[in-house]
Amino acid sequence: MSRGRLQARLTRLEQGTPEARRLGAEVLALVDEYLADGGDPAELLEMFGLAENAEEVKPA
Repeated sequence: MSRGRLQARLTRLEQGTPEARRLGAEVLALVDEYLADGGDPAELLEMFGLAENAEEVKPA
């Protein structure tokens, strides 16, 4: 995913409905918890479609 596309997604999230903003906050809190527990940030890249080959990665 390009940096511009990611920024557009983040902007939509920040300007979304209150429900969307709450969901976004929950997701970020879970990511923070995952990282605090020693999770590998590289594993999140594919999950969030940020890997170089994100279009080729199939969901588990």
